[in-house]
Amino acid sequence: MIRIFVACSYGPGGGQAGDRIVATGTPAQVAANADSITGRYLREPIASQE
Repeated sequence: MIRIFVACSYGPGGGQAGDRIVATGTPAQVAANADSITGRYLREPIASQE
């Protein structure tokens, strides 16, 4: 997922709670968004690439 150009994180939860876009941008931008659950999972792999 780190190699993708643009990521989109929907949420803030699943089902009816997942009705809005929480974050968009590069994986690093999504990872920097504190509201993004997807970003939470991207932080460690991105940090290890730097």
